[in-house]
Amino acid sequence: MKHLLISFTLLGLLLGQVSAWAESEQPWQEASEAQLKQVLAGFEAIAAQGQFRQNKFFPFLKRPIHSSGHYQRADTTVTWQTDKPVFNLLQISQEQVLQQKDRQGELSLLTNDVQLAQFLYAVVSGKLEEQQGIQWQANPQGCLLGILDESLWHQYVTSIQLCLSEAETSAQLELIDSKKTKTQIELMADSGQ
Repeated sequence: MKHLLISFTLLGLLLGQVSAWAESEQPWQEASEAQLKQVLAGFEAIAAQGQFRQNKFFPFLKRPIHSSGHYQRADTTVTWQTDKPVFNLLQISQEQVLQQKDRQGELSLLTNDVQLAQFLYAVVSGKLEEQQGIQWQANPQGCLLGILDESLWHQYVTSIQLCLSEAETSAQLELIDSKKTKTQIELMADSGQ
């Protein structure tokens, strides 16, 4: 479980700058189907392949933990590779999460907890639209806020906030868990996406 926490922290779902998504002065309202489809489709396209930067804010630390790396989605898996500050590779499917701790090492089973694997896969693959148990809201800037009900995923994350850049070449994702740990990730699609 300790390795899972470390890997999830490394994956952790950065943000070099806080944009309109973080502190909207406009109230969140229930997202229309059109808003939901537009933002989630853009997010899924960005989540296909690119670079990421991440900040993880723990309530007990004064400064966030920074990491960066790259990701790539294949047919049934997502490879999430952290390059800085330390190498860690996760291969995430809907059934399991495999981990490679160093560049010469082999993949080994990190967890076969299906609910956790499905949650991580949905988040990092961009395939959130069909997920049950998320109440989506939108703000005037076009960002989405997903509040998770008491479903199986609620044990991992209580809310998901998602914004796309105007050119839809990057996405900003914020996850907050039940212990108030906040993970901010900026996904930047490789050019040509």
